[in-house]
Amino acid sequence: MDTASNSSDCIQDVIIKIRSFQRTFSRRFGLLNIRADKRVPYSIIPLRIVYEISSKPGCTTVHLADFLMLDRSVVSRTVKKLVREGLVSRTVSEDDARYYFLYLTDEGQKYLETAVDFTENMVRNNITNHLSSEDSVRLAYHLEQADIILR
Repeated sequence: MDTASNSSDCIQDVIIKIRSFQRTFSRRFGLLNIRADKRVPYSIIPLRIVYEISSKPGCTTVHLADFLMLDRSVVSRTVKKLVREGLVSRTVSEDDARYYFLYLTDEGQKYLETAVDFTENMVRNNITNHLSSEDSVRLAYHLEQADIILR
């Protein structure tokens, strides 16, 4: 086998392992069913947008779309919905009226706190119900290493 073929096989193996991990992780931690709790009425995309706005107050939809690697129109529609529902406020840029700076409202901050609490409890329950202390420490270490590699 030549080097290109070996490299292609290696990449395909990595893809298979990442996809398998994503399915296991999503299922184990209920990420596809986050709306099961009525206090968290949004799916994962609006939740991530709210989280990112809280992490970077004053960001724009362009920044969110680029950072989250989502289509700008999807982010724009989602932000408009979050504004209508009172979770996000926007301030027009003085330099360019096409741009808005985004901020969480008090209601948005409460929603985020509820959602974070809910997801942390899901993770905590799954770890304590399915993993030993030793496996929990190993998992945390390897997740941290994966995060470092992927940044």
